[in-house]
Amino acid sequence: MEDQVVVHHVSNVLEADKWRLYQHSVGFGIPVRDIANWAHDVGAKVIVDAYQSVPHMTIDVHSLNVDFLVASSHKMCGPTGVGFLYGKIDLLSSMLPFLGGGEMISDVFLDHSTWAEPPSRFEAGTPAIGEATGLGAAIDYLSRIGMQTTHDYEVELGRYLYERLLSIPNIRIYGLAPSEKIKRAALCSFNIENIHATDLATFLDQ
Repeated sequence: MEDQVVVHHVSNVLEADKWRLYQHSVGFGIPVRDIANWAHDVGAKVIVDAYQSVPHMTIDVHSLNVDFLVASSHKMCGPTGVGFLYGKIDLLSSMLPFLGGGEMISDVFLDHSTWAEPPSRFEAGTPAIGEATGLGAAIDYLSRIGMQTTHDYEVELGRYLYERLLSIPNIRIYGLAPSEKIKRAALCSFNIENIHATDLATFLDQ
């Protein structure tokens, strides 16, 4: 099996994880473009989990140079139970389907079949029509707002959240402090001294 590198774009726990925050064409996160280039240098394919980045910023798969990228609908204001896979067309065209049914077959012969062109060959059976329509509506909605507008506003919210949390005694916030060069996601992972994280989450929930 060909070597694969699987990596998330932005973590919903620590937006930088063990990587430094990295400025590139899509904002911040781990340096996916560099990872893709390194992986390709040794013949590996790159799969990116963009569940936490696609709903919050502009993503250019060509600039990132990734082979595959996945995201889900429900994090984009859409319905549950559906998502999408981006793949480079040459890779998708070389792959065999793993499920059968519906219109994923092009021609049927006595001893073999030929497959439809991507993406149809990977859409066996009746698709999730309602969910896909809802995802399309969610994408239209986010596009009207503008992903850069969304990203800029969330950077502002993230800075405000970080600064307000700092006023709480005995708090430890994970990740680097926001600055002109470092733009955090609109979340903060933290612990408070002598309070178990589960207890704290329960208190905050109530």
